[in-house]
Amino acid sequence: AGASRWLWSKFWWDCHDLLDGASTLINFHHPTLDDQVVERYMPTEVDRQKVTMQIAQHFEDKPLNYRKAEEYPWCLAANASYWIQTAQPSEYKHIWRRLKEVITDMDAFLILYCDEFVSDLHDYWGMMEGVYDLVDEYVASLEGHHGKTAMAGETERIMPVWHIARCQDALAAYFVDCGR
Repeated sequence: AGASRWLWSKFWWDCHDLLDGASTLINFHHPTLDDQVVERYMPTEVDRQKVTMQIAQHFEDKPLNYRKAEEYPWCLAANASYWIQTAQPSEYKHIWRRLKEVITDMDAFLILYCDEFVSDLHDYWGMMEGVYDLVDEYVASLEGHHGKTAMAGETERIMPVWHIARCQDALAAYFVDCGR
C-alpha cells in the first residue's frame, strides 16, 4: 500500500498539469494524450474490451451512486457494441439485457435523467432500438418498483410513494423528450 501511494503521489506531482480531475474521475486535459495512453497500454480492440469489462465488473456489485450511474452503463454499452458486431439477431436481447436492466432501474434513471447525462440515455436506447422498447421497459420497471413498495407496511410506504411519483414525473418528461 505504501509503495502504491508513493507511485500515485509521484505520478500526480509529475503530471498534475496534464490532468483534469476535480472529482474522483481523472481525465487528461487534451484528447491526444488520452489517445496516446490508450494506444500504448491497450493497442488492440481486444485489449480495450478487456479493460472495459474489468471496469464494468468493478461497478457490478457496488452500491448505486453518481459515479456508478455515469460509468457502469457506458462500460456495458461499449461491451455490448463490441459483441453485437458478430452476433445473430436472436442474441441481441441477451447482449443488451444488462444495459437495459441498469438504465431502467428507477434510482439509476433518476440520476441519469439530468442535463449532463440525458444524451447518454438517448444514445443507449438508440443502440437498443428494435431490440427493446423504452416505454414498455420503463413501465415494467416502474410497476416492479411500485410492487416492492406495496409490500411494505403503511408507515414505510410514505416515502416510497413520493419516490414513485417522482419517478413517474421524470419518466413522463423523458417520454416527451423522446417523442413518445
